[in-house]
Amino acid sequence: MHKLWSLLCRNVIYTYNKKNIQTFYSAAYNASPYRDLFSERKEPFGKMPKEGIQNIWENLPPATMESYLNTSWSCKKSEQTENKLDLATENILDEEGNPLVFQSVLKAREKISSQDIFSTDSCVLGDQEFLDDALKLAYGSEMYQRDHIAAIETVGGTGALRIAFEFISRCFISLDGQKPRVYVPNLCWPNYKEIIKSTGLKMRDYRSYRKNIQGIDLKSCLSDLFRATKGSVALLEASGQNPTGTDFSPEQWKEISQILKDRKYLCVVDMAYQGLVHGDLDRDALALRRLVEDGHQVIVCQSLSKSFSLQGNPIGTLSVLTSSKEEKEKVWTHIRSLSHSMLSSVPNYGRLIVKTILSNEALKKEWMEETQNLVKRMKATRQALHDQLVSLNKSNGVDWSFLLQQQGMFLFTGLEAEQVDKLQKEYNIYLQPDGRLNLGALTASQVERVGTAIHKMTLTNSTNSEQVSTE
Repeated sequence: MHKLWSLLCRNVIYTYNKKNIQTFYSAAYNASPYRDLFSERKEPFGKMPKEGIQNIWENLPPATMESYLNTSWSCKKSEQTENKLDLATENILDEEGNPLVFQSVLKAREKISSQDIFSTDSCVLGDQEFLDDALKLAYGSEMYQRDHIAAIETVGGTGALRIAFEFISRCFISLDGQKPRVYVPNLCWPNYKEIIKSTGLKMRDYRSYRKNIQGIDLKSCLSDLFRATKGSVALLEASGQNPTGTDFSPEQWKEISQILKDRKYLCVVDMAYQGLVHGDLDRDALALRRLVEDGHQVIVCQSLSKSFSLQGNPIGTLSVLTSSKEEKEKVWTHIRSLSHSMLSSVPNYGRLIVKTILSNEALKKEWMEETQNLVKRMKATRQALHDQLVSLNKSNGVDWSFLLQQQGMFLFTGLEAEQVDKLQKEYNIYLQPDGRLNLGALTASQVERVGTAIHKMTLTNSTNSEQVSTE
């Protein structure tokens, strides 16, 4: 009788515990940031058939690719092979339409031995000489303090952003005791949101740009940042805003910095185009240095890929500003561990090119001159396209002056998605769906063609508006 009673009790306890364990894991699964991808389905898309292993992914729908990837892919797949013009890309091309390579980079390559390229010395713990040189570009030689900055190499700016937000998701709690919400610009690089989403962090836009005025909306920006929960995260672009090409002025940054300080934001600064906006390394880093000088908690995602024309060999850094050497060491262990689990190691080539240029005064001077020449070229292309549009649009009164207020690689045309689609179908010219055009991929010989096509899109839009108002 005693044995029977004992067996019955054990079965009851086992059943109870099993139910609780299932409930626990079910709750954990439902709380996963990836759960919403499949929330409307009762089973995964990929299902192993009872016989054989064919057709596992038969019912898997295509992913929604980031807009510029999807547009460039459509351009590549297009059967219209003649006169295709991909201005949705983020690559920089020369006047012949080939990837731009700086002469300083080619000279640096000659100084690098094959032994260095295949070396494993910096694979695990990193290359401190490279980090010092790269971060002095960002923070400035006087402001850079190695003992207070935890830093690692990354695969370009995207790699830095991915590790940064994973670090925030795992290690940072806002003042309300919850995971922080990330505030991103209302018009921004679409990949920001994909990166942040993958870490499980929630997002909200702050209104930094208004399309109807084709410019900065400072009042709304400050209002949105002020209303956020204290201790939130703000994603900020240092210069060369993507896609709008419209940066905050130094005076506006001063006001933004004050709001960010009052509301105790953790600032994540994306620095992707240093030297390619104004042709001045210090001027392009003004926003970051303002935040550091004002005493902000800062994480910097630095891309060197475009600045050094290393688009096929991306290289960057992730750095976290800390208050002490001890704090720096603890932060470093986390970001290094995350980097190792995601990337294992960063390829040598891009790192060695940048280090060779920055450690050689002659090469550094030549590189800076080449970035300035590229900026001059893009400014001349912007001016030529503006002038072409002005000369064509005298009849319909479109004001194109806002194009000259923009800076850097990107020209924000103001075209709607329907016009961009029509531009693609009728003229074989591919822009971003939001109307962004990459000046780095537009050559002088193509300006007239592109200007004429954009003019016809705005002309059609004006005609339609007049018809609607008449009706």
